[in-house]
Amino acid sequence: MKKLNIFYYATIWSFIIGICCATYLNLINFIINFVWHVLFDKLPVPSQALPFFICIPFGFIIGILIKRLGSYPLTIEEVLMSVKQEFQQV
Repeated sequence: MKKLNIFYYATIWSFIIGICCATYLNLINFIINFVWHVLFDKLPVPSQALPFFICIPFGFIIGILIKRLGSYPLTIEEVLMSVKQEFQQV
């Protein structure tokens, strides 16, 4: 009976996580499509200049966010190394 409960628990959480990931990826795809194909088609700017209008301002925004919020999350290698070091100290 306990294995069946774990199966249901894992199935429900897998479904919820899958829906969240699909929603996130569709949102990102919509934003990219909107910025590159809808927004800039209406501007009288040559197509060669479009990356500069996107990359430079958003590069500054990313830099400000990293300065205020901190660096990116640790990679899996860094996390495993810190866990390994903690166990060796104990």
